[in-house]
Amino acid sequence: MKKKYICIYLISALMLFAVIISAQSPTDSELSDIIINKTENQVEVKLIINNLISYTSFPLFSPNRLVIDLLQVKSFTCDPEIEINDSGVQRIRTAKNQPTVTRVVFDLEESIPSYSIEEKEDGIFIYFKIEPTIEEKKEEKPAGKVGETPILPEIKKAIEREQLASNQKLGISINSSLYFPHDADFQDVYRSNMFSLGGGLSFLYPLSHKEDLGITLDFIYMAAKGSTSYTDEEIKFSMMPLSLTVFYLLHFGKFSPFAGIGGDYYNYKEKYPDTFAITETTGSLLGYNLLLGTHLQIIKSIAVKVYCKLHMAKKTENDIKTNLSGNEYGIGLIYFFNF
Repeated sequence: MKKKYICIYLISALMLFAVIISAQSPTDSELSDIIINKTENQVEVKLIINNLISYTSFPLFSPNRLVIDLLQVKSFTCDPEIEINDSGVQRIRTAKNQPTVTRVVFDLEESIPSYSIEEKEDGIFIYFKIEPTIEEKKEEKPAGKVGETPILPEIKKAIEREQLASNQKLGISINSSLYFPHDADFQDVYRSNMFSLGGGLSFLYPLSHKEDLGITLDFIYMAAKGSTSYTDEEIKFSMMPLSLTVFYLLHFGKFSPFAGIGGDYYNYKEKYPDTFAITETTGSLLGYNLLLGTHLQIIKSIAVKVYCKLHMAKKTENDIKTNLSGNEYGIGLIYFFNF
């Protein structure tokens, strides 16, 4: 009987504990309103959020935007689109980016305004301002008053540099290509081209809003079957070039052409029939490559990569010449994310 009462007490205590915990848990966060306050040369935007946990912000370019992701904000009741057209801000767009993230996007003019973000008890404040030119500042100075050295343009340049630095990207790609060897003897034994599969990892550092400096590490694997000239026995060949290439990229809307130069490292293996004195030959050699291509943007983070690459890789060892040079024509899919 005592055991029965003890079980009842334990179950009641657990239920009471669950009620207390649920009562203390915070309610879901919500973006309830966006308040706009315009002055002569500034726009103040206030995001009204209950139970704000945290947020992230970052700029995007082509077109210019400021993005604020409200983390753990599961819903919003403000207007999904608000027209501003003042102080370099065109409009504000709000949408669910993920089940627990609400995204607020500020569409900006081509001339990016300076902005600052402050988190206060009653919400997030974003201030946009178009800085006057040096000539306009001179006209505003009272006559006879010694003017101060203008610093706002320098501040704006520092902000732009910070925005560019925050737009560094990493890209992961999968590629397929056709490799056309230059060596005539190789083509006689095997064939004029080989199909390959591979992938790569790229890093993009923005030099400006329209140009990037990048470096990519790519690998491909290819194999071919052939036959000996006299006995017509099957032989097999495989190789995997590893390329490290530096390239320069320009943005023209959805197209981003690029060109680069880099180094190659080859591992190769040739397997012979059992009737041969040796069963296989393996080796490696160094070379270089020249790269041309373009990215075609599909959505914000995914692009199609079309490229051609000239590989030069030759060596002579013990009077044996090895020539793995060739032209590679490929296409791939690349996924970018901010670094």
